[in-house]
Amino acid sequence: MSAAATSAGCEVALAADGRIQVRGELTFATVSKVRIDCLRLFDKVRNLHIDLGGVVGADSAGLALMIDWMREARLRKRKLHFSRIPATLRIVAELSDVEDLLPA
Repeated sequence: MSAAATSAGCEVALAADGRIQVRGELTFATVSKVRIDCLRLFDKVRNLHIDLGGVVGADSAGLALMIDWMREARLRKRKLHFSRIPATLRIVAELSDVEDLLPA
């Protein structure tokens, strides 16, 4: 990994292949800093690919952050791809009736 930023309980890193990797918990306690860290990396990569495979816990704030990233990508006229979305985020999306916003 070439760049990393840590927020209490969550780390954001830029992998050698250009993926933005998120590890830890995406919760109310971490999303503000994680958002800032990820948006900084948006400017460093050509393809916006956020790998959520390292997320071990999430709540509705994590889902809100994903939706915010989608909005930011649209504003920047860039395509965003998520990979390895954890089941917890999919469940929160389903309970919030926004599961159609997430990729299959």
